Amino acid sequence: MNPQPAQPQPTPLSLDPATLAALLQTTLDTLPQHPAATPAEITASRQAAVVVIATLRPRDATEALLAARTVATHHAAMDCLRCASQPGLPLALKLRCLGKFATLSRLADATRQALAQAQARPALQPATVPAPIPAPRPQPAPPAAPPATAAPPPQRAAIKPAPSLPVPSGAPPHPAIAATVPPDDAIGQRILREIAARMLTAPIACAA
Repeated sequence: MNPQPAQPQPTPLSLDPATLAALLQTTLDTLPQHPAATPAEITASRQAAVVVIATLRPRDATEALLAARTVATHHAAMDCLRCASQPGLPLALKLRCLGKFATLSRLADATRQALAQAQARPALQPATVPAPIPAPRPQPAPPAAPPATAAPPPQRAAIKPAPSLPVPSGAPPHPAIAATVPPDDAIGQRILREIAARMLTAPIACAA
């Protein structure tokens, strides 16, 4: 029985813990997930992304950035391809998703080539940081929203009284209604004079 060849053991990445932790966290935060993905599927997708980064073998912080961009753009391109394959998608949206997929695929390939060119040269050694890393700046608190106040009720416009027309003293009452008002009815006689005055001034108002 022939002995099975020994499986090669994976080589640890030669990155400092802070760079490796930031690299993995920022890359995993960009992974798009299927809306119906289960927690187990999401965990498997994240583990697969970590394996791809380890396979790219970045040796320094610069190569780590290129490896992270390669993995992130690849997953973004595949998500665009997934969106384009949805049934019933309008043709305009399908073509738009396919265009985004092609653009992201070219970007992923170019980033992978840049990483290969960088790995053909000696790895860069990190320089010593001359000062301690500053802590994150405190974020200002958002301004408090003003208390909601009830809107005042809308004011109704005051109705201006109609201007009173001068009543000529010698205006004759209209013959059609003059007979219905007794001569001793002062209010009725005044109404007749006002009607007569309005009838006299109506042609003037229309002409104006």
